[in-house]
Amino acid sequence: MVAELPGVSGALVSSADGLVLASRVPRRLGLDPQTIAAMSAATLGLSNRLVQLTGPSPATFSHQRSDDGQVFVFGIAGLAVLTVLADPSADPTDVQRLGHEAAVALDHLFHPE
Repeated sequence: MVAELPGVSGALVSSADGLVLASRVPRRLGLDPQTIAAMSAATLGLSNRLVQLTGPSPATFSHQRSDDGQVFVFGIAGLAVLTVLADPSADPTDVQRLGHEAAVALDHLFHPE
């Protein structure tokens, strides 16, 4: 995904409790994969609490945006989290589509058929 989508600068997969499983996050500007993994797990946990105000289904996706960049967080099988870091110029629709496809593919690793 990092190589395929313009504006995507990094991605990582972590466990639902914030342990880094795989990372392609640039070390520039002090970006630490472990910190990103912990914040991503917390973000998805908070998103779950918010969406449960409307029903029991868990959150599957969260998107944060600022003038400086975007962060996309995808839930994977309730066991893991995919986090994608992108520049402000990245197309959120493309990132969301590919991120969802990647999350589904990773889900199959946790639940092989």
